[in-house]
This record gives sequence, structure tokens and C-alpha cells, in this order.
Amino acid sequence: MKVFLRSLIILTVVVSLQAHSLAPGFSTADAEPSVEQVTTEIDALIAEAEDDLKVPISLGPWVIVHGILAFPDTLHVTKKEDETSVLALDWLRKGGLALGKPIFVTTPNGIASPAHTPGNEKTREVLEGHPHQFFGYLSDLGLPMTTPWMAHDGKRWVEKSFGDLLLDAKAVAGVNTQPKFVYEPTWILWGLSRHVKRDEVWTNRQGGKWSIARLVDYEVRAGIDHDKTACGGMHRLYAIDLALKEAVKREDKWVSSALFQGATGFVQKHVAQLRNEQNRDGSLSGRLLRGPGMADSWHTRINSNGHSVEFLAQSLTLEQMKQPWFLRSAQVLARDLSMVDENEIGLGALFHAYHALRLVSERLR
Repeated sequence: MKVFLRSLIILTVVVSLQAHSLAPGFSTADAEPSVEQVTTEIDALIAEAEDDLKVPISLGPWVIVHGILAFPDTLHVTKKEDETSVLALDWLRKGGLALGKPIFVTTPNGIASPAHTPGNEKTREVLEGHPHQFFGYLSDLGLPMTTPWMAHDGKRWVEKSFGDLLLDAKAVAGVNTQPKFVYEPTWILWGLSRHVKRDEVWTNRQGGKWSIARLVDYEVRAGIDHDKTACGGMHRLYAIDLALKEAVKREDKWVSSALFQGATGFVQKHVAQLRNEQNRDGSLSGRLLRGPGMADSWHTRINSNGHSVEFLAQSLTLEQMKQPWFLRSAQVLARDLSMVDENEIGLGALFHAYHALRLVSERLR
């Protein structure tokens, strides 16, 4: 798949039907693909996508951060006025603007990114949609907390650090900073899970005591609301599973608690559901966790299978990932991406799908 900038400045793909596609519509996975076969197909797809991978700055930070999650080392952004390009991550952290305003600003606790305003189409899928969504995604990159990060204090740009995002995330844990939205601290949990100390408890800006365990408890109790939980609950499940695994690595005391066991069961229940509702062609349910079903459009297909494979690539053991059912879900996702016209897919869904496949390849190699 060749990614390039078209005259409309939209990320698109040259349609490339491959010999293994069995129908002119959606693709089909092999009956029992091997690990080597699946990773080879994924790596070829990603390599072609990364060839001269550029998107316009005008797409805004919401899309670009999703792109960085999928292509952290190769995604570039271009400036409209001269078509020069810069690494997307560097643009983001060195004083990027969105809608003429700074993407990151200082707060009394650290730095943060302004949120999307509900009902404002100019900010939807341009600014953050959830508290510390950008920090959550960027935490997957393994950036040192000392990584320089420019933020605006209302008068001038000041040099801060990636760790200042963590400080603000701690301060607003349990605080609904976007009251017009359903509160989802998913990305705060996602971002903090790798960067807290063993059994750490901190005080948020309202004086409340919070911890990874308390955030996990909140997320599990919130459950999966098919109409309100972002992306069908897949990000919530991803963040919970990440938090559980990191707690085990740190040897947190709460790993022996009923909370930990309950959260583990919550994740495993949804893993089992995805497996049980897998479609014959290898794709996972086009209805996410609403029940079994085939997708009725390319966007729904890539969005559902991409988010589901992303969660599974985080949560499954290595042996589980080598089982035919999971390999088929990853293979059909890669094959779909190789043949779809991306004008039919939202860029958030597209980049989550690529992130999912990158995780699959990294873990299986």
C-alpha cells in the first residue's frame, strides 16, 4: 500500500487487490495462517505505508497524534505554505499550533492540551476528545520523562518536559475537566500506568487520594456502555489490561486483591466474547462488543476490527496470539488495509488499525 498526499490533501491509498483476496469486497483470512506468514504480510504493509508518509498540519493534532501512535518514527507533517515537512512528533512537542492556538499550555500542575468543545465542529477530531488523550497515546512511545516539550503560558512559549504532562494527569485524575462529556479517565490510566512508583498514591488537585488501583476500579465499575463508551470500550479495556500488567511488573501489593482479580476477569470476559463472535472470514465482530455481526461498510470494518485487534494485541499472552483465531483476525485486517480506499475510512480508525498491526508484529517477533 502506497501512502501519499493527494490534491485534496487527504491521506489515501492506492488500491492494490492481491491474489489472496477471494472477493471484490472485504478480504478473507487463510484457514490456519502461520505466524511467519502473518508477520510477513503485516511488515510489508507497514513498510509500504511508511514510504514517504506525510500528512498536512491542517488535519490537526487529534489526527496527527493518532498517526504518531501508529508511525512514531516516520510520520511527517507538511506546511501548506511551502510543503516542507518535519517529523510529526517534533512538530507536536516543539510548539505546534491548532486553529491558531498552542496545542499544549501550562497549568498550575504541569502542562495539558485544550479539549474539544462539544457541539463545535471546528474542534471535533482536531483537539483532545478526552482528558489527557494525547498523553495516553504518546506514553506508548517510551519517551523519557525528560523529553523537552514546549508549552505556552499565555504570554510566551516555555520549555517544559513530557513529565509535566504526567504531573497534570495526576492532578486531574478523578476530576471531570470536560463536564459536557461522559467522564472517561481511560487515557489518564493509560498514560500513568507505566510511570508511577510501586504502590504509589498521589493527591489530585481537589485533595482526593488516587492510585492506579483506584483508576482501574473506576474503569471496571463504569463498564462498557455501547452508546457512550469511546470506541466501543476497546480503549478502556486496553488501558485496564496495561495497568494490570504494569502493576505485576512493579509487584504492587494490590495484585493479590479482589479488585485485581475482578479487573482481570473483566478483561478476559471481553477477550472471550471477541473470540466467540469472530466472523467466518476471520474478522472480529463489526458491532464491537454489541454482539456478533459483519460490518456493513469499510469504515465500520476497519474501525471495529482495528480497535479489537489493538486491544487483543495488548491483552493476549504470546501463546494466545499464535492461535489460529487471532492470527486470522490480524491477517484479515492487514489484507483489508492493503485493498481499501482510505477515503472511505476515518483517519482515527485507520491509524488505530495500523497501531494494532504494529503491536502484533512486534510481539510475535
